[in-house]
Amino acid sequence: MMVTPTNKESKQLYPELRAKAVGKLPPETVNSIRALIVTNREILDRCMESKADLCDPRYGFACNRKVFNDVKCRNISGYTEFLVFPEDKQKTFDITPLARLSGGLDFLQPTFVSGCIDFNALFETSLLLHDDIVLPYLVKLKEHLELVQVCLGMVDEWLMESRDNKNFLEDIFSTKLDYHKNEEFCKSNCDNIVCSNCGESYEKHRIELLSKGKVCRRSGFQPLTQFSPVHLVLKRIRMDGKLEASFNLSNEEDRVKLIKCLEFAQAMEKWG
Repeated sequence: MMVTPTNKESKQLYPELRAKAVGKLPPETVNSIRALIVTNREILDRCMESKADLCDPRYGFACNRKVFNDVKCRNISGYTEFLVFPEDKQKTFDITPLARLSGGLDFLQPTFVSGCIDFNALFETSLLLHDDIVLPYLVKLKEHLELVQVCLGMVDEWLMESRDNKNFLEDIFSTKLDYHKNEEFCKSNCDNIVCSNCGESYEKHRIELLSKGKVCRRSGFQPLTQFSPVHLVLKRIRMDGKLEASFNLSNEEDRVKLIKCLEFAQAMEKWG
């Protein structure tokens, strides 16, 4: 007669069996698999922050990113403004290895978290396989995890392209590019756009009860509707004279020019 262990006995038995199995396996195989699982999880967590709504990894991984590529310098009402024009980009990646096991691995039923295989749980389950097949299974699992890392690396690299520009701008302008949408700010998508009528940012406009948006203090009753496409003000510097230029941050030369232009404007403001 076969005796089925109780839940309490299982909790004690399985860790002991796994520990015993690990002791029989090559340490480099076990350690490399665990390292891949941890690294892949870290990359996946970063990518999930940019995952598109209603995206199911089983049918493609759609990611959104905010591109900060185009920067302009202009003069307005005795100020020089540095503006960036964010763009929304979306791309879908094939990450099938995160949602489907390769042949030779799929006889174990995986569990899923947010549409992706829980590889740590799969690894722990595989340690309970018979001694004759556990090592070949782990070799295949390692190969599969390496494939997962390649897929995630493509997603992460694409997202990093926009982070690089964002970090560059935040560094040289000592600011944070916190972009959000609000359709009730003078029909603008961002409250830190500067109004050309009063020189104040839209967030300082008052709300008019009879208006659908915020109202410029100087105009009194008419909500403003200009400024399209949406832009963010990186810095406003008080200076006389004309300083206008455009910069493409994908070009290293333009990055250098932007830094020099900013330094010049700040020096002019200081000299007064």
